Amino acid sequence: MTEEKPKMKVSPEASADLGAKEAVARQIQQQAAQLDFLNAQARQLQEQQIEITEQISELEQARDSLEEIKKIKSGAAGGAAGATGGVAANSLIPLGGGIFAFGKIVDAEKVLVGIGANISLTKSIDDAKRIVNERLASAQKISSEMEDQMRKISSAAQQVYSEVARAKRQRQ
Repeated sequence: MTEEKPKMKVSPEASADLGAKEAVARQIQQQAAQLDFLNAQARQLQEQQIEITEQISELEQARDSLEEIKKIKSGAAGGAAGATGGVAANSLIPLGGGIFAFGKIVDAEKVLVGIGANISLTKSIDDAKRIVNERLASAQKISSEMEDQMRKISSAAQQVYSEVARAKRQRQ
């Protein structure tokens, strides 16, 4: 034999109030999930922004280095003539990890430019500068678009925070 639980009588007003509070609680849970999603998007964009900022810095350094090599080519930096008719100049060659080797630039008219998939092409200094400037402009555009996206995410998160605060006030 099963025992029946006594049913509590709830007034229609109390029942409606309870239903409204449950709806508000569900709404807050949904908004919390939305905030989690927006925060994850923001973290991902921040990581990508760090990477693009590093890329911009590298490209600016490459641009400046090409300018210095161009000075060597014109003889502004001094030095002895190289094998290709350029000017040999002392230089530090980056090996990675903050380690450099001493060397000489013997052909200040051409450089190797990576084009992807471990493929490099020989280019004139001016062509290399043009390529670096194009890459720099592209990276800066991407950075600007990422900043716009971050502002949109921040605005959406602020809107959700406001809705949560309003829902909490309604719940009380």
